[in-house]
Amino acid sequence: MGIILIIMPFFIGLGAWLLLGKRSAPAKCPALVFHEVSNKPSLFSLSEISQKRFTAFADELVRRDYRTLRLSDAVEAPAGRGATVALTFDDAFESVFTLAAPVLRHNNQTATIFAVAGFLGRRSTWDVYAARTHCSAAQLRQLAADGFEIGSHSLTHPDLRRLDDRELAREIGDSKKLLEDSIGAPVTAFSFPFGSWNARVWEMVLNAGYRCATVYRGAAAVADSRRVPVYGVYAFDSTPSIFNKIDTTVEFSLSRAQSRIMAHFAKGSAVVKFRKEYKR
Repeated sequence: MGIILIIMPFFIGLGAWLLLGKRSAPAKCPALVFHEVSNKPSLFSLSEISQKRFTAFADELVRRDYRTLRLSDAVEAPAGRGATVALTFDDAFESVFTLAAPVLRHNNQTATIFAVAGFLGRRSTWDVYAARTHCSAAQLRQLAADGFEIGSHSLTHPDLRRLDDRELAREIGDSKKLLEDSIGAPVTAFSFPFGSWNARVWEMVLNAGYRCATVYRGAAAVADSRRVPVYGVYAFDSTPSIFNKIDTTVEFSLSRAQSRIMAHFAKGSAVVKFRKEYKR
């Protein structure tokens, strides 16, 4: 009984910190990260959202008079210019081209799509989930032509923190060049695979010529306006809960807390898919 009384305050404090304590740094424009839109979401993938639910969210953005921004534009946009939100997609799965982009185009909305440059048109092997097809170079070119921003999600989707400088430069720099050659336009936005980054990684991202990046873990510590906090959208999210993530008038939000907690699960993928090039 005594030990329970001793450790109970620790767990209560930990729960409060996870749910309420880590407030995000103020952002000029709130931002969301999606992964895959599907006609038949898998029961075993929390990162998928149905096209029906995605369409309902996109339509609600119109009803509430939200303006969508690409990440690079969100970084530059002045604060206080009406309701805005930056929409992003990690991984650039083919479903973004076939299911999500048509919905956004229909509503005159835009987004930033982060592609894994070494997997264009290929099936994923880096994920713990079943293999899924990534957008091809031609599909990315079409998305760019339609006004969507194409950003880099690295070359092969590793945990960048675990790489030596040579491999890190390859993942960050080579992916930028490959994507720019593919779409014929500059690539200036970056998304860290598995949401994992540190000061060394961020410095190399900037040195490679990127101007901004998304962060969805440790967002409270973000002091650099070029790193934009994003909240993940998951299979269990409803339209109201998605809007709770981007409502800047609400100080604390259970939906945002859930996103912060869920983001930590991505760490496990890098462990399950441990690579020989990782520094131990």
